[in-house]
Amino acid sequence: MVHPPLRTVLLALPLLATLGACKDKDVVDDTDTGEPIDTDTGPTDTGDDTGTVETGDTSESDTAVTIPVATIPQLRDNSGNWGTGQVVEVQDVIVTAVWTNTSGTFLSVQDKTATEKAALVVDFPTGSTPPARGDQVTVLGAYAERSVGSDDATVLTVSTADPTTSVTVTGTGAVTPKVLQPDELSNNVEFWEFMVIKLEDRDSQQALVPLEVRANPNSSGEFPVA
Repeated sequence: MVHPPLRTVLLALPLLATLGACKDKDVVDDTDTGEPIDTDTGPTDTGDDTGTVETGDTSESDTAVTIPVATIPQLRDNSGNWGTGQVVEVQDVIVTAVWTNTSGTFLSVQDKTATEKAALVVDFPTGSTPPARGDQVTVLGAYAERSVGSDDATVLTVSTADPTTSVTVTGTGAVTPKVLQPDELSNNVEFWEFMVIKLEDRDSQQALVPLEVRANPNSSGEFPVA
């Protein structure tokens, strides 16, 4: 009479174990489901993500490229190690000549205060109206050392395809001609390229036969004089 009750107890143990497991599982599931919802989907996290994007946008504007400002002598010597095509600005220089040939329209501009290496060439957009001789201009152009006519020259190229380049008239002005002896001119031609000069006789200290520029340079950058 002892064995039947023992069998009943053995059958009941798996059932109790199963019920206990189900009860434990319900407790675990309720705990796990509640905590992630409160942590991951809270509005504070979303706000933080939005703030990070805005900070990134501000950083991009802070790293915008700054166009360097240089004088013509600095550009002639490339003292800033500017690479070909880099946009550089020169301010308040004087247009001393304007000419057109099959290659395009060109300006000669000169620094009012420099005494050597004071001029360079601006390659102006074809089809646009260039400034006049005697205008004071600020130029933003792409730097290069290249040929203009028969000579190599420092050139700033202004292009309608590049909105960072431009020529802006800021006034009018004139440059004082550089006084040179004939041998100074012939011995240091590169120093005086595209500059306005005056030749003077060494012995008498009197100017040589006056030469007047009658027109803009020809296709080789040579000034017709009389």
